[in-house]
Amino acid sequence: IKAAFLALDPAKPEDAEILQLQRATRFIPTKKENYKGIEDAAKSAGLLK
Repeated sequence: IKAAFLALDPAKPEDAEILQLQRATRFIPTKKENYKGIEDAAKSAGLLK
């Protein structure tokens, strides 16, 4: 699944449709630790336990 999302090409109509549905222009690889700040903020706001 990861490889498929990373391979989406906005120049291809069938791929562009998927990207538009996600309101994305592309997907990039990331790591769990990149979301640590967001998680901490959500916990501070009482949105996560």
